[in-house]
Amino acid sequence: MIDLNEIMTAVEAATPGPWQCGPLTGGYYVLAFQDDKLSWNNDLLCSENREADAQLCAGARTWLPALVEELREARATIDYLQRRITATGTQAVEAAND
Repeated sequence: MIDLNEIMTAVEAATPGPWQCGPLTGGYYVLAFQDDKLSWNNDLLCSENREADAQLCAGARTWLPALVEELREARATIDYLQRRITATGTQAVEAAND
């Protein structure tokens, strides 16, 4: 099972989002704005003509927290439904035994 807390710890340790993809000499970079100032890692993110890679990385900063939240909600719903099914099944067995 995916450790959602591990994902969110990594997300929260990263530069706040949203991030953007920016073309610079030699490739593409992931850019972020902190306090209305441009911030970026000086390392080249991907080689020339791979803007799609940088777009994916930039989007991940926003998408991951949303996906984690949706997955947590889905897990909570599944847990609730499993408890209800178990309770209903137990009640049905008890009624059949009466």
